[in-house]
Amino acid sequence: MTDSASAGDDELRRRLLRLLLEDEEFRLAVAGAIGLGEVLEELRWLRRKSLEHDKRFNKMNRRLSRIEMELGALSESFYSPASGMTSGMS
Repeated sequence: MTDSASAGDDELRRRLLRLLLEDEEFRLAVAGAIGLGEVLEELRWLRRKSLEHDKRFNKMNRRLSRIEMELGALSESFYSPASGMTSGMS
């Protein structure tokens, strides 16, 4: 590549960068041309799914906590001295 071609490439890069930074319409056109819109839509979809999973996880976690408490209470009542089962199989 010649020096003039290299200088022309450098100038083109500077102009493109300036346009990307300053010209919203150009920036959106470039984003669309490289498929950024599809990427952003996919990210939005993933975020929605992640929020749905978070809600389901939190619901199941609360349920598990209740089950653990109930199991603990049952275990305590089963092995309490009042039940006569403190030593297991006597």
